[in-house]
Amino acid sequence: MNTNLEEEMKVLYNLVDQHQTVSFDVYDTAVLRNVLYPIDIFEIVQRKISGEGIVFNNFKELRIKSEEAARIASSKEDISIDEIYLKLKTYVKNVDLEYIKKIELDTETEFTIANSMMKKIYNYALSKGKSLYFISDMYLPQTFIYELLVNLGYKDFKLFVSNEVEKCKGTGSLYHYIYEMGDIDKKSWLHIGDNYISDCKVAMNFGINTYYYKALRERNIVRGSYSIEYSIMKAIQINEVGTSGKIDYWEKFGIYTVSSIFWGFTNWLIRNVQKNDLDNLHFLSRDGYIPYKIYEKLRDVILDLPPGKYLHASRRVYQLPNILNMNRQDALDLLTAFNPALGQKITLDEIFNNIGLDIDKYSVLIYEYGFSSIKDEIKSEMQREKMKKLLDRLYPEVIRIFEREKEILIKYLNQNKVLDFEEINIVDIGWRGSTHKAIKDITGKKVVGYYLGTTDNVYADIKSNVEGYAFKLGKPREYQKTIMDNVMMFEFIFSAPQGSLIKLEDNEGIIIPRFKQEDKSQNHLVQIEKGIIKATDLYKKYYPYIKNIEVSECLNDYFEFINRKDYDDLMEFSHLSTSVGIGDTQDTQSFVTSVNLKHYVNHKRQFNLDAGKNLWKNALIVYGSVEDVKKGRIQVHFEVFYKFDWFIRERIIKGIRNPGKVYKYISRKLRKWSR
Repeated sequence: MNTNLEEEMKVLYNLVDQHQTVSFDVYDTAVLRNVLYPIDIFEIVQRKISGEGIVFNNFKELRIKSEEAARIASSKEDISIDEIYLKLKTYVKNVDLEYIKKIELDTETEFTIANSMMKKIYNYALSKGKSLYFISDMYLPQTFIYELLVNLGYKDFKLFVSNEVEKCKGTGSLYHYIYEMGDIDKKSWLHIGDNYISDCKVAMNFGINTYYYKALRERNIVRGSYSIEYSIMKAIQINEVGTSGKIDYWEKFGIYTVSSIFWGFTNWLIRNVQKNDLDNLHFLSRDGYIPYKIYEKLRDVILDLPPGKYLHASRRVYQLPNILNMNRQDALDLLTAFNPALGQKITLDEIFNNIGLDIDKYSVLIYEYGFSSIKDEIKSEMQREKMKKLLDRLYPEVIRIFEREKEILIKYLNQNKVLDFEEINIVDIGWRGSTHKAIKDITGKKVVGYYLGTTDNVYADIKSNVEGYAFKLGKPREYQKTIMDNVMMFEFIFSAPQGSLIKLEDNEGIIIPRFKQEDKSQNHLVQIEKGIIKATDLYKKYYPYIKNIEVSECLNDYFEFINRKDYDDLMEFSHLSTSVGIGDTQDTQSFVTSVNLKHYVNHKRQFNLDAGKNLWKNALIVYGSVEDVKKGRIQVHFEVFYKFDWFIRERIIKGIRNPGKVYKYISRKLRKWSR
């Protein structure tokens, strides 16, 4: 649940109950623009008129200049759009400004939506028989704003617009004008708006009760420099998250933090499909699942895209049978591979199970090679070498198993008509291209891969047939480094909310997949997917404007999220773990380490080293009581804690190893609770 929003709505419902007259500001309160700032509308108008071949290259600049000049020249409290365009006429010649003005008004309509949260408050007030007003300091025509409000579902209201009555909220004269016109008791009048001066302070000075509704963009971190594509997408995210009450952390994360990655990646993919005139596109599970769903949604708005095909795949099912095309030593390396850099552990029975060998048949052989139990963990290179020698002894049986698996895999590919094409195009998250190589080797066909990224050590025989969205063959280096340093954070968001494929089975000639029982991150993946798809549906409306958003603007929000390591985010991720091995491995790794302060202080170096192996690299939460913090000599401004009762204090003290971030978190809570 979006707790802050629910609390805000309860406050507003209560205020509505206490007043007979309720008035609302219009823009940034009752209605929202799907751009970050009003002047971004002018940028869109600029693009529209350029697209129509109208020569007016500096429209945005002159539109802003004209409004400023019109305000300076006017003796009235506010000006109209007609006056702005009259001033614009002095700067340009041979342009149909009436037509340009129409484009601006049409664009305002196109990019304006109802604030669904505020609409609930409005409808509640309407149901209670309150007198309802909209009051706006605005240059747009009153008739235009009236139609806009009606079309967005507002009804039974009176509207006052500053440029029509030549009076403003900012001076207080508009409040006085409305008061004089109607039978309103100021003591029973509530005004709601986003401008602290004109909607709150001035209104309060006039004797009106007010509620300051902080503009949604001001509640969020917005980058100083951005493109119009980013403006539209970030505004959509802010508006959706800021007005949706029933939304949990992970759905919000999907919308606000990572949906832009999938939008940018999938649109890049579509451009490649169109440029290369592809006739097939196979999205490999699990990492291709969300791009596949977005691709299919975009086929509604883009003509002549070939249908995508979702293909079950995994490293276990594709790469291990490909040992038939490897030399023996490389095959043994693959069969015993694990990733100690991410804290992965692997045991004898996991290796045997991954291959499909019945470990009970080889218990004597296990002891012969120096192992004491099937649960022995491979911890050193020496132990791994012993394991390779053991498997080398069993190699004929290993080959027999994978020959059968290869047959089933080829049947599965045939069943899904993959082999109908001379050139197979695949979509996956990427990195080195091992599954790509396996498909090429097993099918004998040309395979072209489209990936989020490919590293500089891609297999030589497929290097010329890989494309990368964020980085290709390791370039640009900064993107490869940032993503590969946080590789599991990216693999996490690309994971489908179903288990990994661990085997393909032949069921009377029909090949069916068998999946791993997934870890506890699966429920969160369902919500992340829900958020990403919800955002995609909202983006679709503006497809022509945002289809070419820059790679950097799609990636940076998640980069910043990972680097910030905010306390709230660390707490949510601290409940997650997942496996990083091939096949049905039981070993899981955590995204975040949580440690008691006393233990952390005594073993700080070791905990910091271990945190470097977390799936969210260096993510660490230290928890304890106020007394623990004092004893640990961690410098925090303790006076803030005594503003809470003991119950809250003992919980709020939880924090990460950077005390400054703890303090910022608590300060935010204090500000919220003091409102």
